[in-house]
Amino acid sequence: MGKLKNTKNKKFTSLAWILAALVLVVAIVINMIVARLNRSWDLSPNKQFSLSNTSSRYLDELDAENVTVDFYFLLKMDQLEADAETVELYQVLKEYASHSCINFVDVDPDKDLDQVETIKGDNNYNLSTGDIVIQCDGYSRWISATSMYNTEYASDGTTVSGETFVGENLITGTIKAVVDKFNPVIYFLTGHGEKSINDSYSSFAEILPNYEYQAKELDLTQTKEVPDDAALVLIAAPTSDLTDAETDILNSYLDDGGNLSLLMSPNGEKFAYTNLEKIMASYAMYMDYDHVYETNAAACQTDDKYTIVCNLNKVDSSDESSTSSSSESKELTSMLTDSLSELGGSYTLIPESRSFVFENVPSNIDNDALLLSNNTAVGEPYGGTAEDPREYTNEQLNLAGYAKDISRNDSKLVFFGSADFLDNDHIENSDFVSTQLLYLTTITWMYSTDIDMGITDKATETDYIDLQNEHFSNSLLVIIGIIPIAVALVGVGVWIKRRNA
Repeated sequence: MGKLKNTKNKKFTSLAWILAALVLVVAIVINMIVARLNRSWDLSPNKQFSLSNTSSRYLDELDAENVTVDFYFLLKMDQLEADAETVELYQVLKEYASHSCINFVDVDPDKDLDQVETIKGDNNYNLSTGDIVIQCDGYSRWISATSMYNTEYASDGTTVSGETFVGENLITGTIKAVVDKFNPVIYFLTGHGEKSINDSYSSFAEILPNYEYQAKELDLTQTKEVPDDAALVLIAAPTSDLTDAETDILNSYLDDGGNLSLLMSPNGEKFAYTNLEKIMASYAMYMDYDHVYETNAAACQTDDKYTIVCNLNKVDSSDESSTSSSSESKELTSMLTDSLSELGGSYTLIPESRSFVFENVPSNIDNDALLLSNNTAVGEPYGGTAEDPREYTNEQLNLAGYAKDISRNDSKLVFFGSADFLDNDHIENSDFVSTQLLYLTTITWMYSTDIDMGITDKATETDYIDLQNEHFSNSLLVIIGIIPIAVALVGVGVWIKRRNA
């Protein structure tokens, strides 16, 4: 009888080992098959490693329409895969590449130099590792690698939260922009003695495509309207005023939410910009007929008192002294200036500038200064028609500012007291880079070329356990550690006892 039991035990034991071996073999085979299929499942709470339904639906539409989008990524994918900090980007790039409409090409920018030059084409893109270039039917856009993730910092420079992946909304929006041939235009107004694109701003016009804008001239006496593709109308150093008809056209454009950028260098002629002043007054901004110079030699360029050091107006949201009517504009000022503080160096220069003031700001207007002089600067009377013009001394003068009118569909106006800092004589001068970057930032604020697809940013989510105290920690250790081990030992003991029974 004992021999029969031992035989049965051996049969059951052998069968158990055979089944265990089969389970192991099947698991290995399934794992190999899945690996070959290169399939994965995103089990994260916010689907941070997958394309959103918005992106997937849009790409499916392009697939069905047989659209081809060339997608160049300036980094080899195996290098990106090895970087644990960019796993979200790696996963979504794989999903973009899986669509038939996307011709995905990863390029080594350090080795494939000829291909990089081909990708750039006629564009002045300053490409670097990790950048993306998306092209379709001759239209091209560049996405900087640094724009894929956002990190929120406190005022002391410490990190408030971890990196948030914002790249999907940007990439899908850029794909839509090149497919739709979305290319807004900055129109330089002509007909009033302004500085022209060809004579004064050709270098500035050449860099605008890097920011996804075109530059064209606009003669309102010919077109009778501002074109629909206008990002903004730029008026640079006019030597005469607008006509009444042109003023009506511009006001109609602004009523529809249009944007106006005024670069109003000092003009010593004895006349007034009556119509331009009317437009400015509707935004509670008033231009001075002066020429600002610096009395402190340390606050201006050597031997040039009219090229002065000025200050970025970094307004805190708790500052009640601002002329702004809401905290929104204060935050906007910070947005426009904070991005420049790291790039613009320790000082900001502006050449040949006039000043302006804010007065009688109504509730529908948000406005504030962007650049301020030092209080050692002087605004000496220069031009205009005032019989007894005022000289401004012993105060900070407004040299650049912005305004938004919420009653005119969020129409925006930006004013700089100088037009020289952007011209061909100054654009390559590093002394003026901070002012130039500030101006480019105001363009983006007035009219962003990014198409917002409404795709939510994806913050990395980490599960954690809050170990409240020592007693709680010890209890948790018993539950998740000691008890399972004890159960396992009891099970092994029972098995050994039954085996030897």
